[in-house]
Amino acid sequence: MRVTVYDAESNRKVFNTIDISGNSNISAVSNIYYFADGSELIPKTTWLNYVGNTYNSLSTNDVTRFNGAVLSRSTHGDGYRVQYVEALSSIDIISINNSSHLEEIKALLSEENFLKNLCDLMSGMEYEDIIKGKYKLAFEPVAYFRYNGQNWAMSATECGLLNKYMKNYFSSAWNSTNNLRALLGPLTHSNLPRSAFLENKDLGISVYSPSTSDYYNGNSNYNSDTCIIRCMGIGVLTGNSDDDEVGEGTAAAEYHTDTDVYTSFYVDTAVKIIIAVVIGALLMAGLVALFNEVIMPRVNTEVTELFDAAG
Repeated sequence: MRVTVYDAESNRKVFNTIDISGNSNISAVSNIYYFADGSELIPKTTWLNYVGNTYNSLSTNDVTRFNGAVLSRSTHGDGYRVQYVEALSSIDIISINNSSHLEEIKALLSEENFLKNLCDLMSGMEYEDIIKGKYKLAFEPVAYFRYNGQNWAMSATECGLLNKYMKNYFSSAWNSTNNLRALLGPLTHSNLPRSAFLENKDLGISVYSPSTSDYYNGNSNYNSDTCIIRCMGIGVLTGNSDDDEVGEGTAAAEYHTDTDVYTSFYVDTAVKIIIAVVIGALLMAGLVALFNEVIMPRVNTEVTELFDAAG
């Protein structure tokens, strides 16, 4: 999993991007091919700045620019670094057969010990700042596989970028010998990108709302390179920006990924998940005045009634 931290107000990247994994053996693999700016890994937002709209252009000049952006950041050797995080060993971040592990991912990414461990890996980041809403944490699933006789570590975005590059570079020969989608499509163009995507626009990344053109040659089993590059393979976690709503041990967070809802939920306290949803529904209905008079006194015993009141 690739982790990038952004300032919640400016959306500016504030710490170096890192890869973390629950597989302790990955760091022992030598000569891994990957993409980087020198020694730093590249998050989706940075990639979109590099390639602009050239990934969706037929212009000869744009294709040349796109190829140059991808090729110049491809590297290999012993420079790839991944941090081992034991908590990740108990969960499959990348979906299998298009099934979702949303609830498990949400529970892990918002767990206090996990976030504190992440702070230890990112010098200068404080857990209290996360739960107060100072940062947005972007997570991109990363896959490890062999392609074209080489070991690779790539996010969904980079799989789309590399496949697009290969198609540009190899032309007709690409279809039979270098087509990443044909060789590893269930992973690179289905399970990996569909493991995380946004239902609400964030960090300049658009919502994933697939149409026929977003599939690979119209085949809904696979997403197109263009669609993957544009909007797939990323989830975002933010803390609660209102200090008054955050109690000790109940850090509020929002996470949006492979799901049809955008949910506010509270960490470590199942009852407060229900409370958060109820309160949110009521506020949206314009019943703010009921907060002090009805919700809090009765929330523990009348959750069902509150849902009915919300409409």
